[in-house]
Amino acid sequence: MRHSFFRLFVASLVLNLVACNDPAGISDLKNEIVAMKQQQATLLEKINSIDASLKNNRPAAQPAPPVPQGPFTVSKQNSNILGNPKAPTVIVAWSDFQCPFCSKLLPVVNDTLQDPEVKGKVAFVFKQYPLPFHNKATPAAKAALAAGKQGKFFEMHDKIFDNQGQLAEDKFDGWAKEIGINVTKFKKDMQDPALDDVIKSDMEEGNKFGVRGTPSVFIGTNDKDSFTVSRAQGRSPDAFKQAIKDLLAKKPA
Repeated sequence: MRHSFFRLFVASLVLNLVACNDPAGISDLKNEIVAMKQQQATLLEKINSIDASLKNNRPAAQPAPPVPQGPFTVSKQNSNILGNPKAPTVIVAWSDFQCPFCSKLLPVVNDTLQDPEVKGKVAFVFKQYPLPFHNKATPAAKAALAAGKQGKFFEMHDKIFDNQGQLAEDKFDGWAKEIGINVTKFKKDMQDPALDDVIKSDMEEGNKFGVRGTPSVFIGTNDKDSFTVSRAQGRSPDAFKQAIKDLLAKKPA
């Protein structure tokens, strides 16, 4: 298009230069300009036609599939539970140790567990979901699981979230010492391939329930062999407490 306009401009300029000397040349140039204008109009018409065709044939944007809400049956296998393990209700979170939003969930959970109205009636279950673009999330998950082999999963869990910007192997070893576990055993357990299996199992289970990001939080009941949970509708202490009270009101004594 720019070339066509340039040619028209040059032709007009030449027309002005020869206007006093060659009437026949002027006539030829006029004819060329008319022809170029016709070519330009035809080209514009084709472009508009192609553009309209593309718009008409472009597939309509598809709405995102609805996020599954539950209820879901969650395995108790390899579950790390904070609070009363026999509490009638649970908060289950698929979480990533390098995720800043996951660290913000921690105080909300702690406030809920200590709320006088539901204290002892709710427990917190942590499920692993290290996101692939968080390169320190999987080593951190292994550190927590390795500490869990010595009964200190949530102590390491807290250390990691409190120091989220310093995730590194030497830091894990130092925190293991601070929480009072055998550091030699901790280092050995960190290399145990079984920890990878636990992480993989948690992630596959979460995927079945629509977990795609972290934290993904669910609330439900603590049954004999499993947890029955639905996706949480809010992440504030009040929202958690109300959901728990509603479940307690329905659950047989």
